[in-house]
Amino acid sequence: MTDFIARHHAHVPADTCEALIQLFKDADKRKATHQGLTGARVDKARKDSLDLAAASIPPKLRAQYAEPVEQYFARLGEAHQAYVARFPALEYPRTFEHGVYGFNIQRYYPGGQAYHAWHYENAHPKVAHRILAWMTYLNTVHAGGETEFRHQGLKIKPEQGLTLIWPAGFTHTHRGLPHRDGLKFIITGWFEYAPRGRG
Repeated sequence: MTDFIARHHAHVPADTCEALIQLFKDADKRKATHQGLTGARVDKARKDSLDLAAASIPPKLRAQYAEPVEQYFARLGEAHQAYVARFPALEYPRTFEHGVYGFNIQRYYPGGQAYHAWHYENAHPKVAHRILAWMTYLNTVHAGGETEFRHQGLKIKPEQGLTLIWPAGFTHTHRGLPHRDGLKFIITGWFEYAPRGRG
């Protein structure tokens, strides 16, 4: 892992991935999704997606899908433990304790939708508490749709169950590329210091 990007292939079982996709679809039917944001605004030239934020999931769906969500985060926790074991500087107290305080499921249509803009995850004082980014591809995309890391010269193909973890800073500037067939679903978020008022 000389590029500091952890790759856990087939880390999340297919049935868990499919359940999270169905959660998104059921939430979309209830109009709980929203256009993808960059910061606090919609800018489709930068990010063109439909998103479901954890905080927006209706209570009935939260209860209905509690088991697959718990299963997912158990797997993500394992991946995080492996990352910290590889890079002990992240262990407490060398780095203050950090965790996951939300998530975002995103859907991209083929033929142009993507996170087009090069970006990194702690690029503003309001998000400086982000330490690591994480993402799991919920389905396999066969034509395009890669996550491209600018400085690493790397394109990672979407593969169902593949989980990535990488540093939130500028060294890992990245973008999502458009795909050409089917839908693309991901679940993503950050390991971060507790937001103000928590912890």
